[in-house]
Amino acid sequence: MYGSADPSSPSGRGQPAERRAGEGSIAVFPDHKDAPTSTTVSERLPSGVSLVPSSAYAVFISGGPLTRFDHDPTPDDLKTVATYRADRILVLAPTSSLDRARQVWSSFQGPPSGPTGVPKGKVSTGDLPALFVLKTILELQAIDSGWWHEVQLRIDAGEGSNLQIEGNDTQRAQILQWIKSISMTPLPEKYFTFAREVAIHRFDLARPDLQSLTWERDPQGILLDLSTVTPQLVEDVARIYF
Repeated sequence: MYGSADPSSPSGRGQPAERRAGEGSIAVFPDHKDAPTSTTVSERLPSGVSLVPSSAYAVFISGGPLTRFDHDPTPDDLKTVATYRADRILVLAPTSSLDRARQVWSSFQGPPSGPTGVPKGKVSTGDLPALFVLKTILELQAIDSGWWHEVQLRIDAGEGSNLQIEGNDTQRAQILQWIKSISMTPLPEKYFTFAREVAIHRFDLARPDLQSLTWERDPQGILLDLSTVTPQLVEDVARIYF
């Protein structure tokens, strides 16, 4: 889907990539209809814990980690966060597990007082969808540069609402240069549309992190559908936050 560079090429493995964002490979998606990527408002349970439908079962602590689970909620899961106030806890669960999660977490009893969660990161919740599309564009550039196995770009709720860029100094510098270029020069329309479509197809992988970051700042907040993200919004995010 993405296309990739030949690792032996001049812009391949471990070498600085000279092409600008928007000059990489573009695949053609067959006609299809995407599922909505917007989210719903979280539900406040009698225990004070918040619950929201998501793409995975996970528990997020405001100001702390997001922990994913490979099973439906059990009473033992409550013990892992027993030292946190209920209003710092967001439980995420697939639709098929919501009733069970609601039953289990409604009985949670945390301490009546204690530290509150302090959000980390500078990207506002309203800009998170555009940040995710920007991340996808940068991943496409990394693939076309032969860096896919060496560079990692993450939006991690436990680290806050910043884009985590992992790679060597040369790679990080090049990625920041790509971001600067995006902030100053409009992306080709076809390339942006392709990159946004890739982001939509990969949304479920990042959904728990994006939902957690949104809830942390506004328990009544929701993520807007990625299809509403425009090139201008991505340019603004690249300019404001980097």
